[in-house]
Amino acid sequence: MLLFATSVDHAKMLAVKLGDAGIRAASIDATTTVGERRNRIDQFRNGGIRVLTNFGVLSQGFDAPATRAVVIARPVYSANIYQQMVGRGLRGVRNGGKDECLILDVKDNITNFDSNLAFTEFERLWQAR
Repeated sequence: MLLFATSVDHAKMLAVKLGDAGIRAASIDATTTVGERRNRIDQFRNGGIRVLTNFGVLSQGFDAPATRAVVIARPVYSANIYQQMVGRGLRGVRNGGKDECLILDVKDNITNFDSNLAFTEFERLWQAR
């Protein structure tokens, strides 16, 4: 699972909480060294880390086709950025990905934000047929 957090602290806290619950997790942000970032991404790709939390670094230029779930736990106002985030898990079988990927949008405190959040442009795509 790839999780997009609201801040560096949020990403780190979620990784710790998941670890406390027995779920192998790690966090990546702009302050993570290149070597450590590479190590955590490799572990994620190889299944050693089950959840990779991040803030502001994995929405573009990151490829892990076997990602089975994407959690967007932050407000996103740009449809382009939202597509990039969701796209981390939508590689498809032809590109080494899965035939399905769970996409979770967290709406917990949505009333604190503008109603023009990017996910609303894509809700019609997520409806079960």
